Amino acid sequence: MSSSSRTLITGILLVRSGPQGYAWARGDLLIEGDKIAASEPPGAISPARADSTLDGARLLAMPGLINCHMYS
Repeated sequence: MSSSSRTLITGILLVRSGPQGYAWARGDLLIEGDKIAASEPPGAISPARADSTLDGARLLAMPGLINCHMYS
C-alpha cells in the first residue's frame, strides 16, 4: 500500500476501550497509507474520499491496540 493510498472499510465491527470498559459498534474506517484517518458511524464517510472500498462486515478492528508481546 503506498503512503498516499486511501482505503475505506465499511461496516466493520469496532471495539473501543474507555473508562466504562469496552464498547462494540459497527462503523467505517478510512485508512490513509498506514494510519487510521477517520473512524465514523456507518455511511458517514463518503466513498469518494477513498481509492478503494472493502466490505468489513466480517471483520473486527480494535483502533489503538498496542501489541505489547515481546521476547527478550
